[in-house]
Amino acid sequence: MLGEVPEVPTFNNYDSVVGFCRMPERWLGLVVGNEEIEVVDLLVPATGPLEVEMQDKWKLHAGPRPAAYEIMFTRISDYVKEHAIARVVIKGSAVSGRSTGMGHLTAAELRGVAAAAGAKHSKVEFSQKAHLSKTFGERDTDEYLSDSTFWANEITGKLAVGRREAAFLVLAKTRPRP
Repeated sequence: MLGEVPEVPTFNNYDSVVGFCRMPERWLGLVVGNEEIEVVDLLVPATGPLEVEMQDKWKLHAGPRPAAYEIMFTRISDYVKEHAIARVVIKGSAVSGRSTGMGHLTAAELRGVAAAAGAKHSKVEFSQKAHLSKTFGERDTDEYLSDSTFWANEITGKLAVGRREAAFLVLAKTRPRP
C-alpha cells in the first residue's frame, strides 16, 4: 500500500551487534622453554583465518637468571603494550611421567615471568596441550600440528612449522571445534 514505511530490521541482542561489528584483535601465543620463548602474534578477525603478524624465538639473555628474567619481562610487557595485544595465551605446564628435572623447573620460572609480563597490559590464560587434545576437534593436538593442509586453511601468512604450537594455543581459544 502507498505511504507505508517498510519495517526496518533491528538488533535486539547486544551480543549480536557486538559480534557482528567486532574489530579484529591481536593475540599472542607463547610456548616457553627453559632458555627461550616461541612467540606468535596473530590478528584475530571476527571470522575467517587468523593472520600472522609476527613470529619469533626470544632467547633468554646470558648471565644471571634474575637479570635475564627482568629483561624478558620488559620485552614481553613492552611488546604487549606497544602492539595492543588483547590476550596472551601461554602453553601451561604438563605433568611428566618422568621425574621433574632442572629444565622443567627453569621453564616454569620463565613461564611465570611471561605470565606476569603479559598480565601487566593484557588478559593472560594458560592452555595445556593435553586439555586441547580432549576439547579441540576430533584429533590429537599433535595431529593438527603436523597437518599442513589444516594450517593452510586456518592461518594466512607464513608460519614456521616450529611455531605452530604457539599459534594453535590462540586458534583453539578463538576458533573452538566441537
